[in-house]
Amino acid sequence: MGESAMLHTDQRETRPIPRGIASVVLVLTLLLSTAVFLSGCASKWENLAYENGRFTYIVDGKEQFLTGIDVSDHNHYIDWRSVTLDGIDFAFVRAGNRGYTEGWLYEDEQFEGNYTRARANGLAVGVYIFSQATSEEEAIEEADFILGLLAGRALELPIVFDWESIAEATARTDNVTPSTLTSCAIAFCKRIEAAGYRPMVYMNLKDSKRYELDKLESYPIWFAQYDANQPTAAFDITMWQYTSSAYVNGIDGSVDMNIMFLDADKQILSRTGTVS
Repeated sequence: MGESAMLHTDQRETRPIPRGIASVVLVLTLLLSTAVFLSGCASKWENLAYENGRFTYIVDGKEQFLTGIDVSDHNHYIDWRSVTLDGIDFAFVRAGNRGYTEGWLYEDEQFEGNYTRARANGLAVGVYIFSQATSEEEAIEEADFILGLLAGRALELPIVFDWESIAEATARTDNVTPSTLTSCAIAFCKRIEAAGYRPMVYMNLKDSKRYELDKLESYPIWFAQYDANQPTAAFDITMWQYTSSAYVNGIDGSVDMNIMFLDADKQILSRTGTVS
C-alpha cells in the first residue's frame, strides 16, 4: 500500500493486552459502533508536529491523535507484541488484492496471522483490499471476498477500498473513468455497510483527482501523501499515511505509518487540508 502500487501484482503469540492499549481498542470500538466520523471545519495544521520520526496532533496539551501502521505479506512475519510496545495504537491489515493484469483475487498470505495476532495483542484493527476493480460488479466481488475471509469476525476499524493507479506497468485499470471509479468505491462501501461493517476509501493525491469526490462525502477518507509537512488534500480526511519508510519494533524493514485525527472528546475527526 502506498502512493505507488509497485508491489501489487498477480502473485500471491498471543500475549496479555496492556491496559493502555486495551483502552484504545475500547474507545475505537465504541466510536465505530456509533459511526462517529466528524466533518472537519478547520484548514490549519498548527497543532500538527513531527518528532522522533512520527507526527503528533496536540491541542491545548491534549493528544488528539492515534498512531498506526498498515501491513501486508510484503512485511513478512510481524512480532505484534513488540509493535504494541513501540507506541502503535492500530493497524490496517491487507486481506487480499486483485491483480492488475489478469484481475484474479488473492488472499494475503499473512492476513490470518496478522489479523489474529494484532488483535490478541491489543491493537485496534481494520482491513483493506488492494482493488483493481473496473466495474461496480468487480467492486462488489471484492467486498464479498473480504467479507468471506472475515466470516463475521469483529473489527474495531473500517474495511478499506484501496484502489491505486499502476505507474510501473500497463494495467487493466488504466482507462477507468472518474465516474466508473467513483461508482466502484460507492458500490464497495454500500456492500460493506450492508454487512454491518464501516467502510473507508483510501487514495493518494494523484488518484484523488480520478474520483468525483463530492459523491464520496458520506465516507471517511484515508489520504496518502509522503515527504510533506502536512496533508495538502482539499477535502476532509480522517487519516493521513505520511510515509512508507517508517521503522517499528517487531517489523523487519520499513513500514507505512499513519496518523488518525481525533477531536477533544477522542472522537475520530476529519480534517481538511489546504492545497499548496
